Amino acid sequence: MNEALTYKDLFFSFGKILHVDRFEIDELPDHHGRFAITAVLDADLEKDIFFQVPDEISLLYRQNGEEKVLFFGLLFRSSMKRKGKYLYLDLEAKSCTYQMDLVKEIRSFQNTKETGSQIVKEVLKQYPGCICLENFEDGPLEQFLIQYEETDWEFLKRLARKYHVRLYPQVTAKKPSFRIGFPRVREDWQIREDFFTTAVSFDTYEDRKANMKGDVLPQQYLSWTAEGYHIIPLGARLLYRGKEWLVGAVRRRLDQGILKNTYTLVQEETEALPPYCNPLLPGISLDGTIKNVARDQVQVYMEEDTNTRTAGQYWFPYSTVAGSADGSGWYCMPEIGEKIRVYFPEADERGAYVISALSGNTLSNQTGSMDPAVKHISTAQGNTVTFCAGGANISVKGGTGRVNLGSGGDLSITAAESISIYAGSKITFDGNEIVTSADEKIDMAADPGASIKMSTSQIDLKASKIYQN
Repeated sequence: MNEALTYKDLFFSFGKILHVDRFEIDELPDHHGRFAITAVLDADLEKDIFFQVPDEISLLYRQNGEEKVLFFGLLFRSSMKRKGKYLYLDLEAKSCTYQMDLVKEIRSFQNTKETGSQIVKEVLKQYPGCICLENFEDGPLEQFLIQYEETDWEFLKRLARKYHVRLYPQVTAKKPSFRIGFPRVREDWQIREDFFTTAVSFDTYEDRKANMKGDVLPQQYLSWTAEGYHIIPLGARLLYRGKEWLVGAVRRRLDQGILKNTYTLVQEETEALPPYCNPLLPGISLDGTIKNVARDQVQVYMEEDTNTRTAGQYWFPYSTVAGSADGSGWYCMPEIGEKIRVYFPEADERGAYVISALSGNTLSNQTGSMDPAVKHISTAQGNTVTFCAGGANISVKGGTGRVNLGSGGDLSITAAESISIYAGSKITFDGNEIVTSADEKIDMAADPGASIKMSTSQIDLKASKIYQN
């Protein structure tokens, strides 16, 4: 009992507290550490104390003549009420990892060779002094990742799940600090064995049995809830009742002036949770620009992507105009610099593909008809194919060359410069009437040496023999 901390060993970073009415510290994986207190103060401090509470809250304790931090965090909520000559100040703080859970981000990680550790370091660049202890089997994920409308904390939780581990916030640090996965080394912590509760989480067992590979046994999901006087951090590995356990949850309360620490001890199998996807992804699309094209795949820059380091590295499949399972169909790929959209049909970002974009096409630059019965295929160079009730039209460069196929069976070919027809064997012109006309001259020639030349005033015939009826 001499090891236990009492209220006399605790002191706070704010105000002169008469006594503590409520005291709570909770630590859970994937959640920010939480500290809540109801402090009773002299009512004479009413005008000053509420607005003097600092944004950062620290709770310290003295043990064996040494001062240590029990909790350090950011003020999350505060309220005050008066009862007679006393003030009741309610404060709630969260661990400094809360700084990572404030701003939603949109950024992609397109280098599939990057490891989880490299991605974590990229995310943590904007948190100077942040400490992250990694305890997982690192390696490349070999997939495209996107952080879409997620805070950094939310994204890192999801990233950790891909390695079947969780985040464990460190509540004593003055900067965002956390552990990914459990430590491999056991520490010499002591927990009482005379007060405990044991349980088996059968719902967790059934879920893992249905969703995870390998053999799953009910005893792997046995847990102990026990008390101890030592200040043991969340995620610690220790020996209890002759077996190694992991601290999966921490609960601290003041009970009759004594700090009681309740620890939930679990096995590694309990914490090996399956991966999950971002529920905000299905159905969204992000505007972008084509960087490179290769066969039916493209590299793109996404406009809202804040991670320029790996932007444009991943090869997305491109949804062509038409196609089939055997690869037949249109090959109609976008050009470098063309506007596109990256579409996410499902929550798993691995299913993303690129589609054409309509943004930027205003009425002033649309050359096609507004009639929905008229279908167009066009390029940025002004080449078009048009299908309508009257037939089909192929046009290049705004009409400098044109082929019209009429639904009545007529064909016309128009060119601003020249028309060439070539056949390796024979060309046949056949019809009820064939009309050939020219403004200046018509030449017809056959090897060797036979020719007919018609100009505005004469006809020249040349051949080794000429027959005339």
